[in-house]
Amino acid sequence: MKISKEQLNEYVKLYLNDVEDYGEDDELIIAETTLSKLQNNLITESEFDFQQVLIEAINKSQTKSKIILNDFLLYVENI
Repeated sequence: MKISKEQLNEYVKLYLNDVEDYGEDDELIIAETTLSKLQNNLITESEFDFQQVLIEAINKSQTKSKIILNDFLLYVENI
């Protein structure tokens, strides 16, 4: 799945809005922290294989971040 930096930013914004509306406060904080790290690591503005990068991040992350990244992957796949 190839997406641009702009698309990633939009997906993160939409996801965080949903977490804010339907999740717990601590989930929002963890999601913001986790996804901001992901955004900061993907500085390129060209298209990239989002799914591959996200799967690598999931494999390297701690438990709470792993849950957020898995959920975010499902979220993006269903948009």
